[in-house]
Amino acid sequence: MKTICFFLAVALSLTGSAAFAQQSEEGAQVQVKGQDAEVGRVSISPYAVLTYSPYSTHTDVGYFSKSTEKNLQFGAGIEGEYRFQANAGVSLGVIYSLEGISVDETFTSGGGLMGYSNHRITHEYVMKRLHVPAMLCVHPMVNGRLSLKVGIQADFLLNGGSKELDNFNTFGVTLPVGFSFRFGDSFLVDARYNIGLTEINKNSNGDGSHSYFSLGVGMLL
Repeated sequence: MKTICFFLAVALSLTGSAAFAQQSEEGAQVQVKGQDAEVGRVSISPYAVLTYSPYSTHTDVGYFSKSTEKNLQFGAGIEGEYRFQANAGVSLGVIYSLEGISVDETFTSGGGLMGYSNHRITHEYVMKRLHVPAMLCVHPMVNGRLSLKVGIQADFLLNGGSKELDNFNTFGVTLPVGFSFRFGDSFLVDARYNIGLTEINKNSNGDGSHSYFSLGVGMLL
């Protein structure tokens, strides 16, 4: 009797283990099928953007950056991603943003018997810019919630013809690097650091690239 009970216990244990293994395998197959189903899919994401754009440049008259509340601005955009593999895709977007900068101009006046005196004037500007990012998106997690992004971005200064921004270039290129994370089925948070690759100020003498941070929240459609 004890022998029969022992073999029944072993049989039940093996049956339970086999059932658990089958369920795990079926779950993994469902996840793989879910990933495969993403191939060829196009997703659209509209979102709002918060930008922080500290700006630093040096010119013949001595420009140095100064952080103020104008550095924090807002924007909005939309991006579409095409998933060409289960864990990778490419995206193209259009983003309109305001980017505030504050620059100190220092100069020297006087001379002769009166001596020289140094002066500093603060200039604060708000740039209206249109960004067109093209990015490679890698999805390392099976559920696809996390996306790692890197790419290239064209930047257009829309109010470059104004008197205040006449010395700023109307076109530039940046390198956006960042990530996004999806909460639930559709809520997205996107964070990027945009590395300036070109001069933003015509008089910056090779040290006037514009890099900035952006934080976006949006929906996956």
